[in-house]
Amino acid sequence: MEPDPAAVRRALNDLLVRGSPPLVLAINPLVAALLAPPLWRTAALGPVLIVATLLGLVNLVVHGVYRRYRREPGPDARAFRWRDRFFVVSLANSAVWGLGGLWVFALAPEPERYLVAAVILGVGAGTLVREAASFRQVAGFVLLAIPPIALHGLVEGTAIGVTYGVGMLVYVGAMLSFAKVNIDAHVRAARLHFAHQSNRDALRRTEATLEVAQAHLSQADRMASLGRLMAGMAHEINTPVGNAMTAVSLLECQAREALADLEAGGLTRGRLDQVLHHCAEAGMLAESNLRRAVDLIQGFKDVAADRASAQRRTINLAAYLAEIMISLRPRVRAAPHSVGLGSDPDLVLDSYPGALSQVVTNLVVNALTHAFPPEGPAGTVTVTARADGPDHVLLTVADDGRGIDPSVRDRLFEPFVTTNRAGGGTGLGMGLALAQVTQVLGGTLSVDSAPGAGTRIEVRLPRVAPQPAEGEGADAAASPLSVSPRRT
Repeated sequence: MEPDPAAVRRALNDLLVRGSPPLVLAINPLVAALLAPPLWRTAALGPVLIVATLLGLVNLVVHGVYRRYRREPGPDARAFRWRDRFFVVSLANSAVWGLGGLWVFALAPEPERYLVAAVILGVGAGTLVREAASFRQVAGFVLLAIPPIALHGLVEGTAIGVTYGVGMLVYVGAMLSFAKVNIDAHVRAARLHFAHQSNRDALRRTEATLEVAQAHLSQADRMASLGRLMAGMAHEINTPVGNAMTAVSLLECQAREALADLEAGGLTRGRLDQVLHHCAEAGMLAESNLRRAVDLIQGFKDVAADRASAQRRTINLAAYLAEIMISLRPRVRAAPHSVGLGSDPDLVLDSYPGALSQVVTNLVVNALTHAFPPEGPAGTVTVTARADGPDHVLLTVADDGRGIDPSVRDRLFEPFVTTNRAGGGTGLGMGLALAQVTQVLGGTLSVDSAPGAGTRIEVRLPRVAPQPAEGEGADAAASPLSVSPRRT
């Protein structure tokens, strides 16, 4: 991205003006004053003192401009005007060096006059170093301060005059060349800085957009999971509620028949015993089925609450896996494959059951969707859990299907990578499972698969999940915003 030219100019402007502190500005009159001792008893002493005084006055003005700029640069246009004033005043400084230096040089005896020329050349080199961010600043000095003495030597016509005159003009050319190289380097550096800053800002905006998108996808996945859970709940409680309704209907029918017999005067003791026996059986049948429905609803309620929130609580892993399997029954029954569950009964976790439910659901549904060929024989998915040392548990989801192709396995956890796009696959299940395991549950996830040999996914979880990072709170578990395309 091409940086704003005004921003580049402003950066160079700041670099130049802010690189001219008062001590540096005071060097000019101090250097001129140092020429006084060698020229003490010569006609050039007076001009030297006058030049030093003029340089002091000029540099006081320069320092005033510098202070005004440092205090309040203002918008770009105003800052550039301050820089132009700084340049105009610096031209006066260069003119004093050129004309005053020529005056001192002309009156100074040999060899002291060459000391004057050397001092001016040294000041020119210092200008190149100090004001490298401005080509016109350096060019203004070398063109105003050095050529007068060089031309004096050429006009003088002596061998030594021509020699130092030509040499000083060559020095002017070299200074201009170096100044051009320096300003080009500063411009490139400024452009690279602004381009890097712009790219960094664009990257931050892209990351923020991606995080929002991933948060929406995670929320959509949880809502879809809740939708499947509700469908499973409706399917599962249909049988016990239907049985209870049948029993209640039988109870009502028996009661009506007994009431009719009583009104007709034909209710015998044997008939009453029969009605009471049928009513007791119907009541027991209704009670047992309603209790079964209550248990199912409570299990579905726990799983649904966990999936919709990020609350941390203590769970019995075997019982909780059984509840998850119940919520998956409609999905399992829709496929020709079977799902088995085996778990140590005494495994207890202090963790985030909502994240765990999403992980198990994604892994099982992913296996049922992708592990077996459409026209192949029925397969088996097995979910097991066992202790893995005193502080961890090992949760395994394995299938005896066709395995994972190496080209897919290398990108298994990348978002939107799926082999079932036509069937509605989003490619988010494995990535979200990895994010939940590593970022919320504090565990690791590994995949062992080969073509034709089935797939085995192992999730190693701590019995006590880590606390969320400071400032995230418990809701951090509900929104895994980053999916790392790696396997642990």
